[in-house]
Amino acid sequence: MGVPGFFLWLWKRYKGSNFVFNKGSLDISKECDKQTLNKINSIDEFLLDLNCAIHPMCFKVLAENPDLNNLDKLENKMMNRVIEYIDELVNYVDPKKVVYLAIDGVAPVAKIKQQRMRRFKSVHDKVLFENIKKKHGKEIGNYWNNSAITPGTIFMQKLKNKIIAYCKTLKEKKNLNIIFSTSNTPAEGEHKLLQYIREKQRNGIKDNHKYVIYGLDADLIFLALSTNKNDIFLLREAVHLNSGSTQNFDSLNYVSIDVMKNCIYTQISRKIDDLLDETDDEDRQQIIEKNRIINDFIFICYLLGNDFLPHIPSLDITRNGIDILINLYAETWNNLFDYCVDATLDDFKLNIDFFSILLNKVSTQEDDILIKQYHKKPYRRRCESNDPYDREMHKIDNLHFKIVNPVKLGLGKSEDWTLRYYEHNFHLMEKDNYETFSQNVCHEYFKGLIWVSKYYFNNCQSWDWYYPYDHAPFVKEMGMNCQSYEFNNISFNKGEPLKPFMQLLSVLPPQSSYLLPDGFKKIMKNNNSSLAHLYPTDFKQDFLYKNRYWQGIPALPSLEIDSIKNMYSKYKKKLTNDEKIRNKVIENFNF
Repeated sequence: MGVPGFFLWLWKRYKGSNFVFNKGSLDISKECDKQTLNKINSIDEFLLDLNCAIHPMCFKVLAENPDLNNLDKLENKMMNRVIEYIDELVNYVDPKKVVYLAIDGVAPVAKIKQQRMRRFKSVHDKVLFENIKKKHGKEIGNYWNNSAITPGTIFMQKLKNKIIAYCKTLKEKKNLNIIFSTSNTPAEGEHKLLQYIREKQRNGIKDNHKYVIYGLDADLIFLALSTNKNDIFLLREAVHLNSGSTQNFDSLNYVSIDVMKNCIYTQISRKIDDLLDETDDEDRQQIIEKNRIINDFIFICYLLGNDFLPHIPSLDITRNGIDILINLYAETWNNLFDYCVDATLDDFKLNIDFFSILLNKVSTQEDDILIKQYHKKPYRRRCESNDPYDREMHKIDNLHFKIVNPVKLGLGKSEDWTLRYYEHNFHLMEKDNYETFSQNVCHEYFKGLIWVSKYYFNNCQSWDWYYPYDHAPFVKEMGMNCQSYEFNNISFNKGEPLKPFMQLLSVLPPQSSYLLPDGFKKIMKNNNSSLAHLYPTDFKQDFLYKNRYWQGIPALPSLEIDSIKNMYSKYKKKLTNDEKIRNKVIENFNF
């Protein structure tokens, strides 16, 4: 998912630049639009993050077949629709040389933690929403568990076989080079695609190809920005980005990474220029390097949260978090005439002095931000419907119910709300030393920033690492602990990807255990299982400082990967041949 709300921020900030466009919106009387049209009409390579197509196509079929209760027939329709949509996309882009289809394989544990939360919450919320429908006499309709779109399931095995058959047909029809990375090949789909581009750069291959990458995740934007390569376009379904209409757009929009880079660079470099003193020599005014500014921008955005780290309490993208960071980044740049990060294809170094100054600048505003937020009257969205069911769902969706807040960030003294924050979110006890505990949290977060940075700029440094908490430290604490932390000497245990069935055991709630082989179901469903505590059927959710119901954080038992691995080892000998195939790690297919 990347930084939540990031694409909306980009669109609001830079929509006048035409960085989002489609073939019909370009004005060929303008030379720049004419050049853009020529580029997208002569794309060399089309890379697809297929999970972004699989999920919506499956739910479209589900919506069109509310009475189809035969699971095999329903899923067969879903798979056929996925194939049809892939073919539509390929014909729309019309690449001249390569098509690369990538499905999410087993992810690093850092992502598995988030996947676990999502899947548990989805099943939990389904029960709540169905009960509300029953209460108001609404039809519940057909249900399909999209956790089936996870490596190791029967659904993914069948879909893999159908896509292989499609690739063979496509090869005969268009004579393209086709690469298919299945869910049996580890790594997230978008990272497979960008590593493919980076490998060319690492191998010294002169790459003047024009790329289109299909996918919806904000992750893709950061990954594409981080390549420092020109002529990359993203392709995504058009969405309603505000209350205005999108009627002038096709169903598919292109996103120009080149134009986006220019927009971000122009905004930040102008901020820097505005702060430069007239006495600063001309050389200093001319050393603002575009790619390094972009890399710094990517890094500071990690503080707003992503798939692997929670956002800093005082920094939220919906409350001008990016703008605050950009302004203070420009100030810091003018203090040092230097950059925050030095990222290459194979290495990543953090300028600790720069980062420390930036954190301390943010920390001077932190208390005021939290105090202002505490006293701000919450915005309550009105429900336009008079239907009792719609009104109840509106209340839940918009958190119009009592949420007990023992933290009260911004009330009283800073040191008091800080302690309340740690007591509530980290279960800090009176016997614990706050300074030592908060330092440990900061160190874990710092390690996470380096892991995430190397994951985006280089490759996966560790399949095992994950941030052990659900909340971030305060900026003031990060600033105090920054200089003493050896960011550039962190070593990670590389480890290896989990097997698909291990991932399923890690992410699935017990209600979805039927997606696993019989032997593994017992691990979840049997109360006498030593891992039964990892699979609660009910749990609380944390809605503090959230705006919508979907943002709630499930209070789940901590992941015990080693315990899951040990239990997996006991049962794997009983796998059938078909199950072994579903669980096997394989290389990419090339056609």
